[in-house]
Amino acid sequence: MKKEKLVELKSSLKAINDFVIINEDKVDYEVDVHSGLTSEVVDSLKSGLLVAPERTEHYVKKFPCTGTIISFGRNCINKDILSIGMKVMFPKMGVCREIVDGVLYTIVRSDDIHAIIS
Repeated sequence: MKKEKLVELKSSLKAINDFVIINEDKVDYEVDVHSGLTSEVVDSLKSGLLVAPERTEHYVKKFPCTGTIISFGRNCINKDILSIGMKVMFPKMGVCREIVDGVLYTIVRSDDIHAIIS
């Protein structure tokens, strides 16, 4: 229990209701010819020759989205399963991404967490 409190205090955010706040893992660009991300485009993005706006990075990077739980609300339906510091998988769309104090946080509902990564 003390470990959970220490990890939660590192963030200035605290989840309420049935929300879970996740520190999303960095996802790298992947080749996807159907969407226009050819190997040349991916190489240009990675090297910095081509820059994707910050807001579009989430849409041009591939699935799945994974991250570490940093806080969850009291009304989470899965709070007996979830714990702070646990790695989870969640959907790319339908979540809220916010930058607070220069850190990107992803806020999802507890029932939108698809899997626990062990």
